[in-house]
Amino acid sequence: MRRGVCVKCGGGEIYGVQAHSAVYQDLWLGGQTKWSRPSTYFLACAGCGYVERYVNADKLDELRKRGTPMSD
Repeated sequence: MRRGVCVKCGGGEIYGVQAHSAVYQDLWLGGQTKWSRPSTYFLACAGCGYVERYVNADKLDELRKRGTPMSD
């Protein structure tokens, strides 16, 4: 989806949208308040409605600190 093509339907009408609130609709990565910049954003296909969610690049270190690795 980051390359502008939907992985589900192959459509090219992809839109980026920030998460609404850093607390109520977002991943908790610590130190966030309802006024903080959200730590994630969405990419959505206007053709089929498929959505992917990504962590903003400036929050990747926090993800590594607070998250649990799922692989070796």
